[in-house]
Amino acid sequence: MRVISDLSFAVESFSGRGPAACAIIPRVDGALMTDLVAVFEKSRNFEPVGGYGGLVPQLFRYGTPG
Repeated sequence: MRVISDLSFAVESFSGRGPAACAIIPRVDGALMTDLVAVFEKSRNFEPVGGYGGLVPQLFRYGTPG
């Protein structure tokens, strides 16, 4: 059986430390990846559950080109 999922991305405001930024969160079949992970962790009795966010490009150092 072959399953094909729809992958998209959500862009949300990120209110962490520092200047205002945006977080990029993957969506699988319309559900936020952060929510999917939290449901998985809860079903396996992980502690703590969730607490994840998206990728915040403004907080990454990409290195020097070349």
